[in-house]
Amino acid sequence: MPDTAFSVERFVFTEPGVFIARLHGPNRFDVSAANARKLCERFAAGGLNALIIDYLDCTLGHQPHEYRQIADVFAAGMPAGMTFAYVYRPEQTAHIMVMTRILNAAGLKVRGFNEALDAENWVFAQLGADRSTAGTPRALDPPQEG
Repeated sequence: MPDTAFSVERFVFTEPGVFIARLHGPNRFDVSAANARKLCERFAAGGLNALIIDYLDCTLGHQPHEYRQIADVFAAGMPAGMTFAYVYRPEQTAHIMVMTRILNAAGLKVRGFNEALDAENWVFAQLGADRSTAGTPRALDPPQEG
C-alpha cells in the first residue's frame, strides 16, 4: 500500500440503514477522533442502524492508549445496542481487539472481520435482513480527506 494522503469513502445501504466507511492511507489519531465524533453525530440524526469501518487500505498511526479514547467516543455517542463491524488486516488485530472489547462492554454489538463481505453479511443478519438481496451500497460522496 503506497503512503498516500488519508481519505474516506462513504457508502450506505439505505435499507436496512448500514453505513460503511472505507479508510485509505495513513490515519492519525486526531483525524480518527474527529471522524468518530462525526459518525456519532450522523447516527444520532437517525436513519442508520449499523456501521462498518473498513481498515483494509488504511495504516493506523495510533498508539495503544489512543484506541481506548476512540472507543470511548463511540461508546458515549452511538445508540445502545447498535451493530458495529470492523474490517481489518492481521497486523491491526490489537487495535480491533481493544475496540471490540470496550464497545461490546458499552452495549454495542461489535465484531471484527478480515473480509468486507463477511462483515456485511454479519451486520445484515444482526438487523434481520438478507445481504444477498441488497445489491451494491450507494456511494455518498467521492473520497474525502479525513
